Amino acid sequence: GVYKVSASYAGVEFPFYIKIQDTTKPVVTLNQVVFNVNLNEEISALNLIDKVEDQSEVIAYFLEDDGTKNTTLKFTKKGSYIVNIIVEDVAGNQAAKLRAKIVVGSLGNHPTLEGIDDVEIVQGTHFDIMEGVKASDGNGNDITHQIKILKNTVNTEEVGSYEVIYSITNSQGNNIQRTRKVEVIKNESEKKK
Repeated sequence: GVYKVSASYAGVEFPFYIKIQDTTKPVVTLNQVVFNVNLNEEISALNLIDKVEDQSEVIAYFLEDDGTKNTTLKFTKKGSYIVNIIVEDVAGNQAAKLRAKIVVGSLGNHPTLEGIDDVEIVQGTHFDIMEGVKASDGNGNDITHQIKILKNTVNTEEVGSYEVIYSITNSQGNNIQRTRKVEVIKNESEKKK
């Protein structure tokens, strides 16, 4: 925006305007690289985004080869499609173009992992690494019970940054892995005693 300000020198006030412009591009992460959808299921570009780092509101859209921008897509034929996703803030700054694979219909046999968000927990509290975590085989079947934990460095007794790596493989042998960052923060109520 444009803001009116002034400065005083030798008893005289000098008004002037300052224009502040947002030139910082959003930093974006996809939920995963391969997404499985059903025929005629409408998908939203914003729903494929895991995390956006920006100080303002953002929009996400699919960028077609002809330059068309669509916030949602619907696929009417089975198959595998590569889509380009753009995230833009209110100032028009765009994140780097993201590419994702959309597998439509029964050909979509890539597993999915959900609920693996970065978390903050208070020192000394219990952390359930499976709470809210779900897995699907790519055809709508729940295979959460087959999730393997490849790495778990979390120590809730020590303040610090930790990692948990989740892995799921479906019956077709397709595998995905996702990493969750866990931040253990100081227990403020303990400090005040």
